[in-house]
Amino acid sequence: MSFVERNRRWLLPALALPLAGVAWMNLPGTARPATGGASPAPLAAQAPPAPASAYAEDNEVLPLLLAGRQSLSPPDLVAPRAPRTHPVRWTGLNEARGPAPAPRPQAAAPVPRLDFLLETPTRLEAWMGGRACREGDALEGGFVLKKITGTGVLVTGPHGEVRIPLMKQGSPP
Repeated sequence: MSFVERNRRWLLPALALPLAGVAWMNLPGTARPATGGASPAPLAAQAPPAPASAYAEDNEVLPLLLAGRQSLSPPDLVAPRAPRTHPVRWTGLNEARGPAPAPRPQAAAPVPRLDFLLETPTRLEAWMGGRACREGDALEGGFVLKKITGTGVLVTGPHGEVRIPLMKQGSPP
């Protein structure tokens, strides 16, 4: 028997008590405890926040909190302004800086290895790279399986047409 099952008579009301307190504190018009015994000053009468350079730490949150308490002026309420940018600093932003690097030659992809052939009355499959492939399937390295024969497969790809013979078991790849 779990702890919750054993103590359900007092556990559920005990958890509901803090939830009711949070709901009561968030109701509009409820009295909240005053800080320091004095009523808070109206927002318009408060001093403007100090400049950010007056604070020692960069991660100081007090300027942000004070700035958030200030009311917006009528021009700020109308529409957002266009960003102010310095045209000389932004003219060459989209231009390339120097010549583009030359593309590196790609190493030729290795020819896929033929694991075995599977021939049934209804299908003919070549197993390459651990998966079954049929004629027309795309293989790793940009190769395409063109034809399956009884002795191997014919693939086309970056090396042109390549015939891959079926290796006997125990022979090196």
